[in-house]
Amino acid sequence: MGTNVRKLQIKTSQLGGHVGVASAALIAASMWAPSATAQEAPSADEALATDIVVTANKREERVSRVGGSVVAVSGAKLEERSATSLQDYLALIPGISIQSQGAAGWGVVQIRGVSSQNVSAATATYIDEIPVGASSSTVRSNFYTVDLDPADLERVEVLKGPQGTLYGASSMGGVIKYVTRRPSLTDTEIRASEDFYVVEGGDIGTKLRASLSTPLVEGKAAVRVSGYYRRDAGYIDNLQLGRRDINKGDAWGVRGSLFFKPVETVSVALTGLYQQSKYGGLAVIDLDQNTLEPRDRDLSQRRYVPEPFSAKNLLLSAEIKWESGAGTLISATSFSQSRPKDSTDFTEYYNGFFGVALDNPFSNNGRRHATDKITQELRFNSSRLGAVEFIVGGYYTHEKLSDVQAYEFMGPDFRPDPTQDPLGLAERNGQLDEYAAFVNATVYLSEDFDLTGGYRHARIDQQGTRRDSGLLFGESASAYSISEDADTFLAGLRWRATDNILFYARAASGYRPGASRGVPPGAPPGFADFYTSDSLWSYEAGVKATGLNGRFSAELSGFWIDWSDIQTLIPIDMVIVSGNAGTARSRGFEALASYMPVRGLTLSGNVSYTDSRFTEDNAATGVLDGDRLYYVPKWRALASADYNFAVGNLDATIGGEVSYTSNVLDLTRFPLPSYTMIGLHAGIKKDNLSVNFYVKNLTNRRAWTGSSGYYPDFFYQPSIVQPRTLGVTFSQKF
Repeated sequence: MGTNVRKLQIKTSQLGGHVGVASAALIAASMWAPSATAQEAPSADEALATDIVVTANKREERVSRVGGSVVAVSGAKLEERSATSLQDYLALIPGISIQSQGAAGWGVVQIRGVSSQNVSAATATYIDEIPVGASSSTVRSNFYTVDLDPADLERVEVLKGPQGTLYGASSMGGVIKYVTRRPSLTDTEIRASEDFYVVEGGDIGTKLRASLSTPLVEGKAAVRVSGYYRRDAGYIDNLQLGRRDINKGDAWGVRGSLFFKPVETVSVALTGLYQQSKYGGLAVIDLDQNTLEPRDRDLSQRRYVPEPFSAKNLLLSAEIKWESGAGTLISATSFSQSRPKDSTDFTEYYNGFFGVALDNPFSNNGRRHATDKITQELRFNSSRLGAVEFIVGGYYTHEKLSDVQAYEFMGPDFRPDPTQDPLGLAERNGQLDEYAAFVNATVYLSEDFDLTGGYRHARIDQQGTRRDSGLLFGESASAYSISEDADTFLAGLRWRATDNILFYARAASGYRPGASRGVPPGAPPGFADFYTSDSLWSYEAGVKATGLNGRFSAELSGFWIDWSDIQTLIPIDMVIVSGNAGTARSRGFEALASYMPVRGLTLSGNVSYTDSRFTEDNAATGVLDGDRLYYVPKWRALASADYNFAVGNLDATIGGEVSYTSNVLDLTRFPLPSYTMIGLHAGIKKDNLSVNFYVKNLTNRRAWTGSSGYYPDFFYQPSIVQPRTLGVTFSQKF
């Protein structure tokens, strides 16, 4: 047995994708599993590409050695699956999902049952070293997650569980981290791809992507530029206005990066990124409230006023690294802007609520949000200093925020009617400043066993103004100023039982800042004009293992999360405001595995179970002890197979995946049914040219991926997954 372990140690460096966790018994069994025939057995150089190097702990390490649950999906995998949006990325990862509101960039992310129950994000988003998106709830940050096109991605990392000590506020559920491709100081590379697809019952879509990376001064300076354009196909018809494929849209973006290394110990990366998208409507259908059958016909809705959605994102960043024998000093500076904008037809609700005829003026609920964010992080990543290594640093962010929500009467041109006062107008302007200091340290008690501790202290100051007017909100104006301190903690251990088996345990805390709120008419006496921060503790244990000369990897983890002072939505008459609603608990497990039984064939699968429930009654929200949290599927599973083989002088591949998502509750506690999705792909490659064919949603399932709500006496409005889609992608690399 000792000899086998030594052989596995030699091949560990060749592993590469989700390295995972399994029990020691599973690994022991896998080591002695029957192997393929000598003719079919994969060589040592054909180990699984599952042990990707990640930066989850803000230092480079293989995912199989991270003492926590981290999953990384490579850019190559995203290209192979013809991924377009965050919803495509997360479909490959257990324990995480996004409930779409009907357009890319508009949806609620949940990780391990920690799903925002109000309008403030519970998951942090990073692009390389830079946090993007608002920490404040002022701009409804839970709904507007930065959705980066995979045009120039090295990989996407998902860090599960609270990451408060290293990633700060609003990372209580976890972190989604986009890692972009960097310029090469030595090689010139040109990439291009063209994708064409057709949606059953809809129109034709297009994706065009290109990138160039080249040295400017060999070994000293390089540049990388990339861009993309997407024409996203529509497939929903608005019968009221007689418009077809109203959810079609355009998205484009550019990115440029300059990388300098004037001396061996200093590097500078300057990056600029801009992307925008615009959709004429949402992928939302109308169902009869009683039968849940189409209100009119398949893939249709009735809207008296269009419901467009658009988003613009800008990021400018500078990352500077100085390396020394003691460690690396890192400065990460950024300026970012986010401009999401959406609109909801309010006509039928208005007429139903107030009991008037539909020939009255049409009405609309329009929302405009703006975030300008500056961040600065300075930290020192030490080298291994005897038995200790550590990270220590400071962080500052300044957010300038604006939010306008207007319920307005609309004219025949679908613009606000200037002759009528709005039904309701809510304006919020504010700013958030966060100051934080943090430290993480690891002590190696032996080469096989270490302990990690972390601590972060943050000070968050918020101030701003509110103004409400109109029938829905009443007349009021006020200013606010809120300050709070927050502490987060981390404790973990790792034990390398063998060179191929890692056990770990982790306890960590996380938090979200509180915020100001308006006091609506009808609020009970003593109703405060603010709500407090919420926090949680997460406890996790797992095992990661590899075997069979790198042809097998697996991961198994279990978790328990206690959530306090949950930020949620509280209905008061016709108005819904944010507040705190008691406690909740989330518990479950996740398992991943990959296996290469014969040369070229890779079998992979994952499954997650999450049981997340409120643990006390709350009269304000009507929540009872034992009620499920919103947006959280109890089960998610995926099985995939990929086979690579030669056809003459061509490399060919064929594969597919089947995924399952169990039902979830929307914010009105209406259940969205479970669904199963099937995808297929096949391709050929010669040298640097490739062609890939794919089918998404093979069975043409009308899966509900989110909802705009269930309204008694009206209808139900679920967002749905794209119908059966057939496409082809051409890729070139020079």
